[in-house]
Amino acid sequence: MQVSLKLIVFAILFLCLLTELKSKDSLNLRYNTWGIELQSGFAAHDVKVIQNARDKALKEFEFPAKVTDDYPNIPYIQGELLHYGKIFDFGFSFSYVTTGSRVHYADYSGEYKFDDFLSNYEYGLVLKTRSANEYAPFRIQAWGELGISSLKYRTEEILKVNNSGFTKSTAEIKNTVNYIELGARTNYYYNGFYFNCGVSYFAEFSHEIHFIIEDPYDLNFGFSGVRAHLGVGYKF
Repeated sequence: MQVSLKLIVFAILFLCLLTELKSKDSLNLRYNTWGIELQSGFAAHDVKVIQNARDKALKEFEFPAKVTDDYPNIPYIQGELLHYGKIFDFGFSFSYVTTGSRVHYADYSGEYKFDDFLSNYEYGLVLKTRSANEYAPFRIQAWGELGISSLKYRTEEILKVNNSGFTKSTAEIKNTVNYIELGARTNYYYNGFYFNCGVSYFAEFSHEIHFIIEDPYDLNFGFSGVRAHLGVGYKF
């Protein structure tokens, strides 16, 4: 799957470049510019396996610890470097998505805290359509993105016992998978700037992570699902 995705990416980029070069306006500076774009929004995440394992462990605790944070939807950030062509816009993107949970308990004898963090570093190649009317202030745009997602799951457990001591343990799992994202949005253009809002579906290719506590079991988690964003861009 890794090799086939790379071939698809290079084939798409080659076709885009070939199409742009054949365009009669390919040397027109209006269609040969670069720009940047920043986005922020909310991304779905699937953490059911982690939640179930955590809740099962809570039932075995000898003290009444509670979940105080339960994988909230934290806004993700994304940056893009784009080339604006006659038929397509294409370029590079980087996104960071994160969430996590906390189990906590404290009384006169001490404190217990268990944190886990799930984060994604996404490196992609973006391809976006051009509007039929380049002079309209409002324009609809579709886009696709292919890339590599670096997934990291980290845990940190702290136990403080008054007048006795302090213990801390950490663990970390990393995995790299391929992803694809497809979406649509509307743009508003004004004096070189443009503002947009859109929705997309982000899909990571199937993967398996084995995390051994007492018995090995699969942790299939990640950030596949619907995303919604707001963004702003500028053409140089």
